[in-house]
Amino acid sequence: MVNPDVSASVSFQTRVPRDLALEVTQAMLVLGIDGRSEAVRQGLRLLTKEARHQALQAEMEEFYGDTKAPLSPVTRLLTDAG
Repeated sequence: MVNPDVSASVSFQTRVPRDLALEVTQAMLVLGIDGRSEAVRQGLRLLTKEARHQALQAEMEEFYGDTKAPLSPVTRLLTDAG
């Protein structure tokens, strides 16, 4: 059961340097992102996606050690590595 006292969302706030703000504004225009909140949500999604990728890479490196991880049959076919 969901606790009714806990909100379904939380607020993140930060101040950013002016040059970054201008760069983000340009990126929002290019990507068609309407509003700072949506830009922050997209950025946080990318941040967590990158963290998951890095964690998976670390797990694979730990599992395989100095041995190169094997390629899947599909990867071998697509890259002519087989």
